[in-house]
Amino acid sequence: MEVSKNNRNLNLETGLRTTLALIPYIGGALVELGFEHRARIKSDRIYNFFEELDAYFKSIKDDEVDNDFINSNRFNDIFEEIINKVSKTDDLKKRNRFKQLLIGTTIPNAKVNQFELFFELTSQLHESQILLLKKFYKAKPVIEKLENQGHELNDELNQSKSKENILKQKAQDGSIKQNESILAQTKKSEKIEREKILTENKMKDLMSVSRNDLFGVSDIDMNIFVDDLLSKRLILDISEVQMGGKSYSYDKLIISPLGYHYIDFLIEENKSSIQ
Repeated sequence: MEVSKNNRNLNLETGLRTTLALIPYIGGALVELGFEHRARIKSDRIYNFFEELDAYFKSIKDDEVDNDFINSNRFNDIFEEIINKVSKTDDLKKRNRFKQLLIGTTIPNAKVNQFELFFELTSQLHESQILLLKKFYKAKPVIEKLENQGHELNDELNQSKSKENILKQKAQDGSIKQNESILAQTKKSEKIEREKILTENKMKDLMSVSRNDLFGVSDIDMNIFVDDLLSKRLILDISEVQMGGKSYSYDKLIISPLGYHYIDFLIEENKSSIQ
């Protein structure tokens, strides 16, 4: 039965080649494009992919690889799935993402159970979207630090304003002391407020999206990319939580746990530089 099926497929291919070849002017080109050229392209993609894998695995140490998993049927299935995708992917950057995804499965204690989800995301996402996720991935610890600083500055400002009001009341009562200065306390409050605004602006820059983040991407495409990331729950718009309703300003965005784990998985091959 299998042989008969293979013969039918071969006969169909032969018939198609003959039909294409008979088309005036472009017949020969179509045969080349449809069969020889296509097969050659796929072979080149896979060969280059193997070369890059070879270079990577020669550059790492034994304890950076889960040898037991690499020898498992699960890894064989993953490898076959990725190779099949690589052979059909023209975009070099996307092929590189599939390489990172495969390497991510070979790291000891890798989140292999999430592979299918990450594989689908890699297939679906535009490179520009992955770059946006990278931005929010790197911004996450900085935002958390600035957020803590903002809370501390807010507490300091409230305390300073309270002291300022007390001094003003004392001045009205005539009980203010010689070493107490409303002006000095006001200047202290103003300094804290400037630091607070500066911190908030830094956070806003890290949580917003602009054309500077992606060179050559139009505003329309940028909005589409962001909307898609939001719909996939890879990033979150915290302004919706704080204010209620949908926001279209894209100035309070953070990476979601899913988005963070996805980018973290992709960059396992080089933690010091998210390529």
